Amino acid sequence: MDKKNAELTVKIIAILGYIAAGLAILGGLMVIFFGRGLGIMYSTSMALVGARAVMLAILMVIAGIIGIFVSKALWTHKNWARIVVIIFSALGILSSLVRLSRGVIGGIIGIVIYGAIIYFLAFDKTIMHLFK
Repeated sequence: MDKKNAELTVKIIAILGYIAAGLAILGGLMVIFFGRGLGIMYSTSMALVGARAVMLAILMVIAGIIGIFVSKALWTHKNWARIVVIIFSALGILSSLVRLSRGVIGGIIGIVIYGAIIYFLAFDKTIMHLFK
């Protein structure tokens, strides 16, 4: 792979990170602002479900904010961001394997995407030289 294609590949991975971070923030904010109906769906008390939903939503927003910073660092070829993305992609493969064991077809898609990200960031020599 030449340097131009390597830079494009890293930018595509960073854009995927931006999209995932934006969706996490949007999902968290939707639960915070529109989550009142969650208590109706469950048999437990409204306060308990609401508290759990708000805690999850806050974690989603925090994860999204961290994702934006990691994606920005990946865009500018920071080596620590490459390592973080490789680690989270490995965790994504494990999560996809669990989904696959439950019969969810999305597990295959996750394995392919996370596997490609790991391959490019961890094993492609041209991309690795961008981060040095």
